[in-house]
Amino acid sequence: MLKGPDRSRNDLTIGGLDISLVIRGGNGSVFFYDADGYVGTFVSGWIFSPNVVPESGGTWTFEMISEDWYKFSYRW
Repeated sequence: MLKGPDRSRNDLTIGGLDISLVIRGGNGSVFFYDADGYVGTFVSGWIFSPNVVPESGGTWTFEMISEDWYKFSYRW
C-alpha cells in the first residue's frame, strides 16, 4: 500500500479483522477503517504512522497501541 500506485483499497480482511477502507495518508501514514467501527456519526480504526505521531484534536482522537501504530476515532 505504501509503495503501490493505489491510494486506497476497499473491503479487506487482515489478520481476522474486517477492514472497510484503507487509505494512504500524508507522511507515510496508512489509515485502516474498522468495518465494525461505523456507528451513526462515529468511525474508528487504526493508523500506521511511522514518520509522524498523530495528534488528537477537534473530532479526531488517537491512542498509541504500539510503536508506529495508533487506534483512532472520528466523530462528525
